Amino acid sequence: MEEQNRERRRCVRFDTSLDVTIKQSSSEYQGTIKNFSRHGLKVYLSQLDALSQGLLEMSIKNPRNDTYIAASGEVLWKRIIGSDCELGVRFKEISPEQKAVLLDYTYRDWVKRKREAGS
Repeated sequence: MEEQNRERRRCVRFDTSLDVTIKQSSSEYQGTIKNFSRHGLKVYLSQLDALSQGLLEMSIKNPRNDTYIAASGEVLWKRIIGSDCELGVRFKEISPEQKAVLLDYTYRDWVKRKREAGS
């Protein structure tokens, strides 16, 4: 099953750990981005009832400083894991410059971890 999912993906995904605040309707959730690609991300949330399908707003902690990157996205899937959940989110809006900052950071971090694991 995982192999089939990889074949359907259009972009490489880089494992990461970035803080994110998600807003949907009048609710706000704190989560962690677990992987990141050009088209979307996977988010881990510790709230089981968190979010429904549809649009959401995100504030992603910039890994290079204490600012936040604004983005919007669409929840494509939700997976329950015990009392937590994971979400697959496709970007709707994020500035190309901000996306480049996140991609550069996640790629460099991924390469660093691969080198350390291979040592």
